[in-house]
Amino acid sequence: MKKLLIKYQEENDKEIVERILKFVETDLKAYRYKGEAPQGVDSLFYIAYRIRGFMLNSCLAKMKAKNLTEKSFRADDYHELQGYIRALYKNSEYAERDENGYLVSYEEFDVNSVEYDELGFNFAEIRQNKFESIRASYHEVTQILPYSYVRVIELIDKFQDLDINSNEFQELYTEVKAELLPLFTDALEYALLKTDANRDPKEIVKYVNKVMLSQFIKMLQKHTGYVRIYETATKKEYYVKPNFEQDAYMLMFGKTLKHVSLENFDSFLTKKQKELIVETHKIIENDLKNENVKAFKWNKDGSPKLNKRYLAEQLGKKEGSFKKMFKNCQVAIEENWKEAMNNWRAS
Repeated sequence: MKKLLIKYQEENDKEIVERILKFVETDLKAYRYKGEAPQGVDSLFYIAYRIRGFMLNSCLAKMKAKNLTEKSFRADDYHELQGYIRALYKNSEYAERDENGYLVSYEEFDVNSVEYDELGFNFAEIRQNKFESIRASYHEVTQILPYSYVRVIELIDKFQDLDINSNEFQELYTEVKAELLPLFTDALEYALLKTDANRDPKEIVKYVNKVMLSQFIKMLQKHTGYVRIYETATKKEYYVKPNFEQDAYMLMFGKTLKHVSLENFDSFLTKKQKELIVETHKIIENDLKNENVKAFKWNKDGSPKLNKRYLAEQLGKKEGSFKKMFKNCQVAIEENWKEAMNNWRAS
């Protein structure tokens, strides 16, 4: 592996890239870390595993959404099945707890982080809607869900069309791969160039996977228009599709002035306050129209929030000064809203 990496970094020989991409086409389930650094070219399997796993999960998410939208009558059944699977996870040997002792939810559980026994629930396969391990562990299912095990078997039979071996899934995977693999290839090449070839193979794999995925996400955001959100309280990252179909006044005041009009607040606002509102509204409306992602902060539902530092810069004001002036405008609108509405109705 090191020789291939050095040849790529010094001579732009892409044999290492070509081998990894070839491994992506391989069923990599059998290859897992066992506490030792992989040796030689086999190390490349673990980079390919990350790429293939991401594409499979993306495909599964699309297929699940497709099944729930096109076959909406099955939505309740599907959610019921997921509830049973969560119960199986909570009562399995693989259930994890976080640093505070709270049970990690099934949705947050990294199904590829553990090595599964031949007997028992294989959540890596279950996440891919392959339910053979549930059938094989029928006795455990009856113990965990004594009143629902028959229903569980009915449901996994019903959703067998989501299996990754189905023709429908393979067709969708081909589409997903065509979209994502070129981005992964560019991200992989970027990561390989950033890697210290003197590290041991396991460290190289870990570093390449980390940098590659980070670079891939950035490229995917640009490619699809998604934005990254970091939630400080939970220390979690989210990627959401921005929704620019917004009313600028609603973002500013939580109320729309489309009908009332700003003129009905003339007696409640100073000249400078009204100028600030007009100028700020113009900037926000223009950024919404041009879908300027960087002009806003974002909520998890894809709705924008005002970026007051950005607005202050656009207006040539200091951030603290702008925030104070804008807060006074918000207070004036809120406190005089009822009277302005009455004046508008009477006009």
